[in-house]
Amino acid sequence: MTVDRQIQVARIQAVYRRWRYFCATGGAQQSRMTQLYSKFSEEVAFPRGLIIWNYFDHEHVVGTHFEHYHQIRILAEDNNWCFSQRSATLPFIPVRLWATQFCFLKTDKWMRSFHFGPFGLLLEQDFHFEDTGQQGCRVTVESRIRVPRPPARMTACVGRS
Repeated sequence: MTVDRQIQVARIQAVYRRWRYFCATGGAQQSRMTQLYSKFSEEVAFPRGLIIWNYFDHEHVVGTHFEHYHQIRILAEDNNWCFSQRSATLPFIPVRLWATQFCFLKTDKWMRSFHFGPFGLLLEQDFHFEDTGQQGCRVTVESRIRVPRPPARMTACVGRS
């Protein structure tokens, strides 16, 4: 490979280093996918450390959130990460589903989470924790999931009655 070609490849990799999707169809699968994104933020009257501890207290999920979560199995964990399986019933789909989750603290104010769910879906989440006062914290959650894009026939009908 020539030096010019190596520089060109390095530039492309630098631009797309966060978008690393590999598929045998040469990228054709990508055009059939779309990313759903949501972001919300809420201020709570608890310190940041307690909120982060709560996210790692997985056993409370089946007690506090019993309406949706049925079982959690911790596969492996350490002080700042956890790998688990969860059984839940989503409020809008009355079917019990299993998901595998990996979450970890990147910093003391940023947690990342990956939920590998049914149908090959991957939910990526970033949790940002900001101190707002002596006993307060703002939690901002960004969620991303790539889903199949509906066929053109269906998107043309959206919004019509």
